[in-house]
Amino acid sequence: MKVLLPVLVAAAAVTGGFAWIDLRQAPVTGIDQVGQVIGRDGVQPDEIADIKVVTWDASTKQNRVFQVQRKGEGWSIPSHFGYPADAEKQVGQAAGILGVQRGRFVSADPKDFAELSLIDPSTDAALTAPADAEPGRRITIKDGAGATLLDLIVGKSAGEAGSFVREAGSNDIYTAKVDGYSLRTSFTDWVKPDLLQVKPEDIRAIAVKNYSVDERSQRIENRAELTFTRPSAEGTWISPQAPSGKQPKKTDVDGLVNALTWLKLAGIRPFDPTWLQSRGFFLAESAELVESPNRLVVSIGGGRRAALIGNEGETTVATKEGLVYHLFFGEVALGDEEDTSADAAGKPTDKPVDKADQTDPAAEADDNKPEVETPEPAQAKGLNRYLVVFVRYDPEADEVAEAAKAAGQDAAAKAESGASAEELVKAHRDAVAKANKRFQTFFYVISNDSFEKLRPKAENLFEDKPAEAKARGSEQTISAWLAEHGTKPGVTTTASGLQYEVLDKGPDDGRQPTDADSVAVRYTGTLINGEVFDSSGEDTTEFPVTGVIRGWTEALKLMRVGAKWKLTVPPSLAYGESGQGEKIGPHEILQFEVELVEIK
Repeated sequence: MKVLLPVLVAAAAVTGGFAWIDLRQAPVTGIDQVGQVIGRDGVQPDEIADIKVVTWDASTKQNRVFQVQRKGEGWSIPSHFGYPADAEKQVGQAAGILGVQRGRFVSADPKDFAELSLIDPSTDAALTAPADAEPGRRITIKDGAGATLLDLIVGKSAGEAGSFVREAGSNDIYTAKVDGYSLRTSFTDWVKPDLLQVKPEDIRAIAVKNYSVDERSQRIENRAELTFTRPSAEGTWISPQAPSGKQPKKTDVDGLVNALTWLKLAGIRPFDPTWLQSRGFFLAESAELVESPNRLVVSIGGGRRAALIGNEGETTVATKEGLVYHLFFGEVALGDEEDTSADAAGKPTDKPVDKADQTDPAAEADDNKPEVETPEPAQAKGLNRYLVVFVRYDPEADEVAEAAKAAGQDAAAKAESGASAEELVKAHRDAVAKANKRFQTFFYVISNDSFEKLRPKAENLFEDKPAEAKARGSEQTISAWLAEHGTKPGVTTTASGLQYEVLDKGPDDGRQPTDADSVAVRYTGTLINGEVFDSSGEDTTEFPVTGVIRGWTEALKLMRVGAKWKLTVPPSLAYGESGQGEKIGPHEILQFEVELVEIK
């Protein structure tokens, strides 16, 4: 940077010494504002309603606009087709820029803009700037009424003084404690890293499907499918495709779960089935596929309907609420001009058609069409992939509603969640409609790394089975002993593997505990050889429902006050491979006689 040459001027008559004077004779107004707040003073974070950052792309000689706006209680990204934003962290960064004071006054000469990277990237000056000049970052922050809170161009670093800055429309250059790069302009930094919005513990089944599409016959020819299921969040993964002597490898299947629940987007596009056809998706009009509940059906004009199929396969995930998510994969997104340009992408031309458990977008008014600006290209590593998602409801997979039915709940008797079985089913169907409205407004771009995690190789998902432990005092393995015990008269086995016998069902109007309750019980615990390891005796013992082993928690919520049951708890619902103390060894099956005396 060229030095702003000072001149030493005698000023003995005034000060009795010397003063340093800038040859440019900076305006007094510029110097007077040193120490004053840039933009509006006293702004609170909740006043921020619009943030726009304009940067310069030297490779394309174009500016890039990233903008987020508050919409009701949430935020959206107009520069990316109005996609919902997770703005809390970034808005906090924006609030940190507000209230910053002007530091040292530097210059008021526009000739210094290029040298200090303070050329406005949103003006023609950026196009005519010297080849080695880098335009600045223009940050504009407004309130809900559209009034400007801050309009600042941030340039090069000024070292410990922060950055060189100037307000838009002003030539006055200052230093200020501002980091122009603290406010992110990458789409991935403003969206939640959980596209599906599913909790890992709620997942009960995953299927990875590889197939080819015969476009002439409009048939899907399955090549391979891997399915993994578990009875509960703590349950063991099983797979019918496990090779002999193998079992699902927990760490890798859990890795697939994490990839699904932390699926981060590299970009989005408006949902347009016709546009998708050239990007690895096939529109099949065969009745077999159009009528299948496992297919996303779209309108393709002229009253015709077609099933949208991803040429690169599919992954599905089912939750305990019966929501089944279908992820269809397309081809590599190469980042060509059409894919990275909002104008070229255009507005959606088709929407999914009305279908069971899908929304009817045609019946929903699209009254929130944002002003579309040029989005920044995806910043994911490597190549990206196209993705389409839809959800359906499977009542047979809704274990939450089924549990309410099994416990005898109806519209009058509420389940643990505070809703009846019928209300739960309705809530889950509503969740499907809400999710489909979100998924079928856009299709998505994910990183190739995410794609590969969602399409793992079969050999990485299985491992050798360990030798199974034997039940205490028996030549049978634990699973064989439990399987045989489960066939005895009066023994019921739940989906988790818990076994119970009802010795006394108690009064029909007895209350059932919930996770929020504490209970008083009498009990005796034995090993399967009859050895007593614990007992409350004639007294009662009190504890929270969730403060005991999982087998107990499950059983207590099924019992009524006054009931007496005999429980057989497998190791996976008790103390597992570690055991407990001196009396309960590793992989121990435990049995209890439990009387539910009172709910506290």
